[in-house]
Amino acid sequence: MRSALHTWHSLLVLTVFLFANVSLAAIASEDREKPSTPQYSSFGDIESLWQNLPRCAETNWEPLGPESLQDSDKLFIVDRLIPPQTIIHFFEFTMRGTLPNGKNTTLPLFQEDEVAFLSNPYSESAAQPHNEIFGPAIGKIMMRIGSDEDPDRLTIVEKPIHAMKSRLWEGIVPLSETQWREKQLSNPENFQYTFEYLEAVIRVFDYLNHPDQVENLRTTFNLISEHLVELEGALNPRRQADGKEPLSLAALWEEYIRIHYQVMTDRAHSWVISHINTLMRPLLDAVHEYPNLTSSADTLSAEQSIQVGLLYRLSGLAAEAEYTILMPMEGYAGYTAPERPLYLHGYDLFERRLTYQHRLKFMKESDKISEEMMESLSFNIDKTDEERAEEEANKPNLIFRTIDGQIRRQEKIRGYVRGVPEGEPEPLPPPGWIRDTLIKSKEAEDRGEPIETVGFVIYRLARWDDEAKWADIKARVEEDLADWGDGIEGAESIKPLLKIHWFDGKKLGIAENDIDAEPPPAPRHFNAFLDSPTFSTGLSTTVFLAIDQISQITYNTLGAASSPTGILLAIDPYFDEAVGLDRPDESPGYTGRMHISTNLVWPELFAMNTAQSDWLEDLWPLAMRHSRRVYMGRRVYVGYVVPEMVKGWEGGPRGAGGMGIDRDLGEGLKSEQRGEQEVFGEKGRGEGVERDGKGDGKRRAGDEVYSGEGGIVAAVQVDGRGERHDEL
Repeated sequence: MRSALHTWHSLLVLTVFLFANVSLAAIASEDREKPSTPQYSSFGDIESLWQNLPRCAETNWEPLGPESLQDSDKLFIVDRLIPPQTIIHFFEFTMRGTLPNGKNTTLPLFQEDEVAFLSNPYSESAAQPHNEIFGPAIGKIMMRIGSDEDPDRLTIVEKPIHAMKSRLWEGIVPLSETQWREKQLSNPENFQYTFEYLEAVIRVFDYLNHPDQVENLRTTFNLISEHLVELEGALNPRRQADGKEPLSLAALWEEYIRIHYQVMTDRAHSWVISHINTLMRPLLDAVHEYPNLTSSADTLSAEQSIQVGLLYRLSGLAAEAEYTILMPMEGYAGYTAPERPLYLHGYDLFERRLTYQHRLKFMKESDKISEEMMESLSFNIDKTDEERAEEEANKPNLIFRTIDGQIRRQEKIRGYVRGVPEGEPEPLPPPGWIRDTLIKSKEAEDRGEPIETVGFVIYRLARWDDEAKWADIKARVEEDLADWGDGIEGAESIKPLLKIHWFDGKKLGIAENDIDAEPPPAPRHFNAFLDSPTFSTGLSTTVFLAIDQISQITYNTLGAASSPTGILLAIDPYFDEAVGLDRPDESPGYTGRMHISTNLVWPELFAMNTAQSDWLEDLWPLAMRHSRRVYMGRRVYVGYVVPEMVKGWEGGPRGAGGMGIDRDLGEGLKSEQRGEQEVFGEKGRGEGVERDGKGDGKRRAGDEVYSGEGGIVAAVQVDGRGERHDEL
């Protein structure tokens, strides 16, 4: 009998979990067949269900072997677990003293006259015995994060995991609140995308908590610590002679990484849990209104079953976030763990998961005993039968009490698992790119210098015959650029420091949309501007912006009703197509430029460039995934995109996950074109070309055209001004 019940329970849990996944996919598309809806009883089934939360982000990440790299549908990246920019940020901290949480260290700092020790060989600047150490300190440290000399801890990982890790490492949120709303991720019809975004964050820490990565991170940290001990050993005799405090670079390194991990995990955890709570609230309100079922044979409606299934999956995600979004430091040189149960915070993710599950079950049994005791005591109090009946009638229904009780226990256990007290957590500090910009501005102000502004150069490379129209477009671009910051700490503080330096291509003699000329006139002008005395030091030197023909079309045809933002062209001024990239296989098809949604210029492009975490070539693989039939064949960076949303671009419902924006933009681009586009195949005019599968030899803006062995050929626009080739 017990075995039969156990089998039934297992089948029930599996059925509900599968239902939650299938039904979510089904409601996202009107064209898909809706599955039959399983029914739950009022108490027994649902109570059993909540005893075993699902692992929705179950990835079980494993190191990739050569056979995995043959998958042509995936893009793989060589990952340095501790990125190069972290070393740069660390040494900035050793001189400035500001930790990633915005607080100041109490340890002695690097002095300005000691910085040369970093790059000079020990033989030139250190006394015995340190002058016998080969090479400069910075070279030895950078070698340890991953290099030809020390490649042992480099890891091959899929681009989506690497891209999300880069964001989280630098404190950049997976999606801003503005993007969340644009993609309509609080709409139940789009929950399959919503869950993927939440899972993407958890998946990064599943990757970082794999035993191999835990060991690799620890080893890299400790090797760097050893080199810092060498460096401080070379510096401290000089400090002692000058009567200064001894320097402990190894202690600064431990403090910096410990606080960096803490801020990174706190921000990622807060983002996931806050969105889960927001998604749960209306579902819980709906469950609260359920009538009390009178028999275990009574079942929920199809809609109620879906609501319960969604709450079940969200509860599973919340549980995973608690025990996965952690970065344990056991074994890190100089680290002393605070007094807390190690089994809740240890380096073994599997043990943390088991501990969480066991504690949750223990709390449930404890609550059940307490509730029974309270009911027994209450029954002995003098009450009439009518009073007891009224009291029972006023209680929430059993389903709500079961689910709400579980959620409350998960909230309570959070303090144990994450080592934080119950109650309101401390406010999150601004991400590093905002914090550092504000600090530099304050330092300039304290020195009596002009407050340094930061930003981009932008070129007008498209033409508007009506200058009044251009003035309106320019104002709309600046409005779109300013439309960011919701849910990003410190955004309002940095906005006054952000600026755009405009250049008019017409006045500079740059022909309309003349980007592909050799040599490219806009990059040539930009590089000359870099060397001029009028160039502001706060402007980006690694990328500039332009309003090209594609940007012009988006701003000409799209109003606020159909799209929240236009797009701009971002250009790498140093890219030489003849030379290419060092690692072309990680950014296939990159040509030194990429279109980007205007309202992502500051929170993503500028943020990642300032943090030195991702350059234009690193963002390009995410733009590659954008819809193939939008923006005249151009790929557009619209932020981090989950796989299901990419599939939706290829044929999902209008409006789902923000795809209506893409569809509307595609329609706007088509309506902007006057006349049709004719296409030249390899052998001549109109050969080998299809249009919408009809093979009529003609295409409209946005259609892809292939010839030869997968190559993309030119589309020719006939618009009354002659023919013009646009390489897609």
